[in-house]
Amino acid sequence: MKRDGTGTGAGGGRPTGAKRLIPRPVVPPGPLRSLKSLIYEAYVAAGAPTLDEMAAAVARDEALRGSPSRDTINRLIGDPTLPAKQADVVALLTVLARMSGEDGTLAGKRAASLWAQVQLSGRLGRPVKDVDPYDLEVHHSITMDGVTGLPAYVERAHDAELHRVVGEAATGQSRLVMLVGTSSTGKTRACFEALHRLPDDWRLWHPIDPERPQAALADLARVGPKTVVWLNEAHHYLLHPQHGEPIAAGLRTLLGDASRAPILVLGTIWPGPGYFEDLRVTPQPGTPDPHAQARVLLAGKVLLVPPAFADSAVADIKRSQDPRLAEAARTALDGKITQYLAAGFELMNLYKTAAPGPKALLDAAMDARRLGHPAGLPLGFLAATAEAYLTDTEWDLLLRGMWLSS
Repeated sequence: MKRDGTGTGAGGGRPTGAKRLIPRPVVPPGPLRSLKSLIYEAYVAAGAPTLDEMAAAVARDEALRGSPSRDTINRLIGDPTLPAKQADVVALLTVLARMSGEDGTLAGKRAASLWAQVQLSGRLGRPVKDVDPYDLEVHHSITMDGVTGLPAYVERAHDAELHRVVGEAATGQSRLVMLVGTSSTGKTRACFEALHRLPDDWRLWHPIDPERPQAALADLARVGPKTVVWLNEAHHYLLHPQHGEPIAAGLRTLLGDASRAPILVLGTIWPGPGYFEDLRVTPQPGTPDPHAQARVLLAGKVLLVPPAFADSAVADIKRSQDPRLAEAARTALDGKITQYLAAGFELMNLYKTAAPGPKALLDAAMDARRLGHPAGLPLGFLAATAEAYLTDTEWDLLLRGMWLSS
């Protein structure tokens, strides 16, 4: 049922039927100015009807897809920003043209075309074919035998479901999927690989600047068709105490807006308290519900990522042409291949950037293990041995006898 568009505006004030010309917005040159000029000129040509009159005219036409409220109509005419919904622009232009004796259908089509031009000229993000996996926070991997970059990708059961969802988006349907799994299980990599199934005219928007929640909230209304909204580590967005619920509500609006379809929202999050568990659980009656919007947003949209590969997959990976995968399959415990690949890189990075004292301890421990000493190396042994791995200058800069406790 369409809204009737009647009533006073937010905050009350003067009678809603009083005549007052809405000021013309100041818009820089470009497609948006053309759209805003079209709207304003149609408004003036129609005799500058009141907000109530315009809202009522829209509400009476059940064939119109849009149903802007008084406040929305006020923004469509007088606000310099791009209207979020194409359907609202078409509905308003249709009724304004009719009020001035013009062809409403033709005016609506022209408005739809201009709105699409504005979206294409100022689309968020960058082409999906140009995105860098590391910019999207895919984990770096260990280097072995001169092989660098991302390891060869091995698909698992959850990839098939993810590809189905992405395929639906590629054919015109707005979709969201949230991958839930523990650290370094391949959630972000799976999403990155799925991007290859989208046509080249798709774009990816990764809201991170100046901070994730603020960036997402600021530009959600600008997201246009054929856009991937990339919400890696989604707790930063949906669990934010101030912006989490507005972001969730904005995503629900975006996914439900046919005029902006297709949209694909890809997110990842850890399970457990402080992460997905907080978004999933319904509070007890009578207690605050801080994540009601997010819970509805994610209902039925969750894809679990297992922590390990099945035994049969591990056996196949041992024969991989990528030496890193083969090594991980032979060495990783309990099939946790992705964790081995990611953690190895991080450990090497920690080692290379360690201060002289800790690095000397690590060097001493590694050499001791290579020479056959057991894993449980006494601290006194390491302290005595590590000195040999330090230069005289490095040793003099350390607090003799106290550096191990610092």
